[in-house]
Amino acid sequence: MEVRRTVPVKLDVDSDDAALLHETVDEFLWAANHVVNHAWQGEYKTTSKAQLQEETYDEVRDRTRLHANLVQNARNKAADAVQGVVARWRQGEYAGKPHFSEPTAVYDKRCATFHDEYVSLATVDGRIEVEYVLPDPARDTPHSRYLAASGSFISAQRRRWSLTRRNGRRPGTVQSSALTSV
Repeated sequence: MEVRRTVPVKLDVDSDDAALLHETVDEFLWAANHVVNHAWQGEYKTTSKAQLQEETYDEVRDRTRLHANLVQNARNKAADAVQGVVARWRQGEYAGKPHFSEPTAVYDKRCATFHDEYVSLATVDGRIEVEYVLPDPARDTPHSRYLAASGSFISAQRRRWSLTRRNGRRPGTVQSSALTSV
């Protein structure tokens, strides 16, 4: 039987790369909110990712510096949120127009490439390579024990990762299944 575990991993981001990631997250949020605003027009709420792609992709690409796949991920995030609202309405529940404010950008294998010692991330100004900050193996913590266990290795098993700024600090935590033990 295969066992998978997920470990949140901090990233060692210098100030220049942190600024790029801040800009990327800000533009990602703008894009997701722009798509929600578009989907929310009129009485009918657009929930089709394909339709939203056709109607918003070019404008978002023109108005942001986002990598093409980040634009698509922002569209997917928006469409999923609008679909959730419509589903609640169908159940007779109240739900308002979604708005994204949590500083998060959704990455997938097309805009994040995981390596053993670092990750390559798409930003508004090309790609950056950022090293992981792994737990100290000398400390006896669940994370260090997990990573030190025989047969453990770093793998990008999941299809989506989120880059999140915590408590207003610079982006630096990847919440994902980036570290997987088999």
